[in-house]
Amino acid sequence: MDKFVGWCPLDDNAKIKVIVADPHPVLRGALREHIDRHAVCEVVAEAGDVKGALYACATHDHNVILINFAMSIGDITATIAEFRNAFQNSQLVVGHLPASGTGLKQLWEMNVSGFLSPMAEPAEYSAAIVAASGGGHYLSAHLAKAVFCATDENAAREQNSGLTSRELEVLKLLANGYCNKEIANINNISVRTVETHRLNIRRKTGANTLSDLVRKAQEFGIRENQHASYEITQIQPLAADR
Repeated sequence: MDKFVGWCPLDDNAKIKVIVADPHPVLRGALREHIDRHAVCEVVAEAGDVKGALYACATHDHNVILINFAMSIGDITATIAEFRNAFQNSQLVVGHLPASGTGLKQLWEMNVSGFLSPMAEPAEYSAAIVAASGGGHYLSAHLAKAVFCATDENAAREQNSGLTSRELEVLKLLANGYCNKEIANINNISVRTVETHRLNIRRKTGANTLSDLVRKAQEFGIRENQHASYEITQIQPLAADR
């Protein structure tokens, strides 16, 4: 398999081999066109679902797997774990992550190398692929802003709400319509742990019903309707190269 360092392949004739996994045909085609235009990148296969992507990875020599966050509705960590376990030498780049950065920490801990928001420019995709192939990491500008802003905001919310950062994350996901199993998968914890967090949230806030949870989340400024980010219909075609 070709090895790459930074922006330059060790072999001048070698290219970074990419597999694109995206459920949206228009976006997938635009990504392929853009990546193939890059001097050191080429798409060797593409797929519209998880099963097809796993088959493509198994049958094509590749360096980087580019996966849309919407490939696995409500359970992206399980999907990433499946790819990571099957293709340990492949680098993973995840696109269309929620702009709020939800799930970013868990994906980082699973050795994902590139993180792109729905607003990422076309050039950011190739930049993430090249960085990942050289053993580096890439965080798109919109996600970087969300991460840095969230640090100060979360500290203030913890102080004002009396909830821990993990309890605030669970509350946000509950208020946005996620079930216990989905929350467990996103945060890489057990369902039993989620239930414990829910009990602590109820005890600290007095929120006993779903409507109470939604109201508290709005009060703390953490309800963002992120569940819609999983829906394929929400994904916009990649903007044309400028």
